[in-house]
Amino acid sequence: MTKFVRFFTLEDALSFMNELHGLPVVPASALRRQRLIRASIVLSWVAVEEALNEFVDSFSFAIRPDFPKSGKLLSQIEYAAKANGKVINTSELETSRRLRNDVTHARDAEVLKVALTEAHCRFVFDTCFAAIRAMSRDRIECLLHPQ
Repeated sequence: MTKFVRFFTLEDALSFMNELHGLPVVPASALRRQRLIRASIVLSWVAVEEALNEFVDSFSFAIRPDFPKSGKLLSQIEYAAKANGKVINTSELETSRRLRNDVTHARDAEVLKVALTEAHCRFVFDTCFAAIRAMSRDRIECLLHPQ
């Protein structure tokens, strides 16, 4: 029997990305577009961390001696995927994480200088969705995302 799991935070990220598609690419919407991109990127990564927490809670791997210690997010994601017999593209995940860090660690003045595109937004969402699927033994559903 297949168990379906939904991550509402991931659906929120996709909702912001879908709203972005409906905005015209004109100077008047530039700030709104950047806000939607940043929100989608951050929420995509929040969903990854939720999935990792669920993995740790359900399999109690946090107490295993070979589980990567806290502060090693990419190593933990890779560990969770391997525990499920899956492989993730760590270089794409690292690139996605750098884009997230550009948003989350920028000073206020720097945020406005970083011009993220819709392609960046899509890349981060797709990379995070793939990581979530790799960490889960269940089928992950995102109702707004065509499978």
